[in-house]
Order: sequence, then C-alpha cells, then structure tokens
Amino acid sequence: MSKLIEFAVDTEGNVKIANVEGYGAGCLETTKWLEKVLGQADETTRTLTDEINKPASIDVADHIEL
Repeated sequence: MSKLIEFAVDTEGNVKIANVEGYGAGCLETTKWLEKVLGQADETTRTLTDEINKPASIDVADHIEL
C-alpha cells in the first residue's frame, strides 16, 4: 500500500493537510508533527475518511521523529 500526504496552499500562503492515505488509524499520529510545524491545527475543520478504518501498512510510531 502506498502512502500519501497531500497539502493545499491557499492564495494567502496558508498551508493545510488536504489528504492522508495509507496510514489507517495512525493518520492522526502521523500528521501530529506536521500540524505542529504548520501551526495551530483547526480540528473543527478536520474530516475523517474511511481510510481511518483501514490497517496501516507499517507501524507509524516506529517512523516518526519530532
């Protein structure tokens, strides 16, 4: 299974995580450090997809460095 994290940048230069694939329920943990780097995450705009119910192809906790 391939892994993908897509970002969207608006005309003002604001960056948001637009799509996360291949991480299963580990997607929130995987993107936590990205949200920290990008700034305050607005969790009210977060939309979870069916991807969260799929198993990750690797243990993401072993591959995250802060």
